[in-house]
Amino acid sequence: QELADHPNWVILRTFSKAFRLATHRVGYSIADPELIAALEKIRLPYNLPSFSQAAAIVALNHRETLLASIPEIIGERDKLLKALSEHPALQVWPSAANFIYVRLRQSGNESTSKDLTQVTQAMKDQGTLIRHTGGGLRITVGSPEENTRTLQRLQAVLL
Repeated sequence: QELADHPNWVILRTFSKAFRLATHRVGYSIADPELIAALEKIRLPYNLPSFSQAAAIVALNHRETLLASIPEIIGERDKLLKALSEHPALQVWPSAANFIYVRLRQSGNESTSKDLTQVTQAMKDQGTLIRHTGGGLRITVGSPEENTRTLQRLQAVLL
């Protein structure tokens, strides 16, 4: 109902996490029909590969199975967030997403790019990929086994 009251609003949703289609870059928008018509005029033709469209259709046909895992993912995120927050070398930000942002505690609370690059590379060398994002690190929430492995490896790197 709120969307009907706000014709200038556009709701954007992604299939990336819940539907496990991150590599396909599939999503959708909901908006007033006039606004959608205006957006259609500037949309590139063939902006989504046919394989990605097919993957989205398969995901939608199995949405009950895929969406049933959301509570488990949220629980894993919360456990990972708690464990990371307890590490004295890390400053951790709250998250409602499928990843957690951390900074290394340094004098003045600033992580140096060199430190972050070293941690990122050391984790990569052990088989765990994390993203160096400017002043911090982005850690993606995984399965229970992946999260345990990430925590163990991060602990070893930060010793």
